[in-house]
Amino acid sequence: PGETRNILEKCLVDLSDCGPYYCEVKTEGLNATAISKSVRLGLRNKTEGASVKPVKTAAQMEQLKAEEVLQTAEKESFAREKLALLIGNSTYSSDQLNNLSGPENDVYELAKALREHDFKVLSYVNLKYDEMLECFDKFESYLKKLNFSGVYALFYYSGHGFLSDKPYLVPTDAT
Repeated sequence: PGETRNILEKCLVDLSDCGPYYCEVKTEGLNATAISKSVRLGLRNKTEGASVKPVKTAAQMEQLKAEEVLQTAEKESFAREKLALLIGNSTYSSDQLNNLSGPENDVYELAKALREHDFKVLSYVNLKYDEMLECFDKFESYLKKLNFSGVYALFYYSGHGFLSDKPYLVPTDAT
């Protein structure tokens, strides 16, 4: 009531806001003209500048609310940090372990792909036992700095391994 603006914009809407709105235009002077127009209430995502979606029923209003909740959840589910640790062991010092041809290339290609998706990548090839422990500590340290929260963490190993009571990754200096 009493609005003199050209546009009525309601940012917070609910089911009680559904229905027609009327606009009356008056001019001062000899001739007065009254215009009555029905306007459908809709939702607009102000941050993305999306167009108004007309709402006809309460069910449509609920559907729009559900869509908005999903869009918000999708936006908030993205990690603020993406970190990957990649190890490729292919050259072993032990005569009992065959050298492998693929791990170095696997790590190189995966690192390239992950960087294209905004991952910070720690990639290593042909690590000895102490070096493997060091890179695991470094990876854990980065994750601790981020409080393990809002982070996509990925670990990839290519090389010899074996399963006993638990899985083992084989460093290049294994005997």
